[in-house]
Amino acid sequence: PPIPAAALTLLEVLAGGMDVTRYLLKFLTPREQRTLLNTSRRLADMKKHLLFWKLTMNQSRIFYAQPSFRSQLEALVHDPSQQLGLRFNDFNSNGIIDVRRLGAVHSLGLYYCPGITDVGALRNVHTLTLDSCAGITDVSDLRNVHTLTLDSCTEITDVSDLGSVDTLTLAGCPGITDVSDLGSVSTLTLRECRGITDVSALGNVHTLYL
Repeated sequence: PPIPAAALTLLEVLAGGMDVTRYLLKFLTPREQRTLLNTSRRLADMKKHLLFWKLTMNQSRIFYAQPSFRSQLEALVHDPSQQLGLRFNDFNSNGIIDVRRLGAVHSLGLYYCPGITDVGALRNVHTLTLDSCAGITDVSDLRNVHTLTLDSCTEITDVSDLGSVDTLTLAGCPGITDVSDLGSVSTLTLRECRGITDVSALGNVHTLYL
């Protein structure tokens, strides 16, 4: 029986091409062919649900700037909060000010974005890196982020609300002096934060890097 072209897509990947696929199908009964094609469709659907989309820097910029691109991508990605990663990582990213359109993704890296001052919309991001974002002073809304890196964010002074973060990295943040509320963090890295002199309250941290 003829094989629908749409059903061949995944089979081609598994078998090595359309010609090989058609050759292999000759050895199967019609019932076995239908079973295989149904399995192929199910696997294709699983791929849509499980595939992680990690955009390049340029794609991330387009995502930020163009609503039409965001709409197209959202039509492809089943769950952006579980399957989408964005990264803005050069000095040209300083045009990013409003991060509300970035709050529904799984992972997000913001580098050299001095125009960003409010990160409250990023409270549900799973993995978040803020690097050299000098305009950020308040990170209290990021308590539910699973993995959080604050690197060279020189104006941050208060991290008392981040005790529920699972994996926390504080690096090059001289304004931070008090980490006594971070004793429940599972993995904590403190690097080049010269204002921190007392870590006696961190005895319950599972993994501590100094």
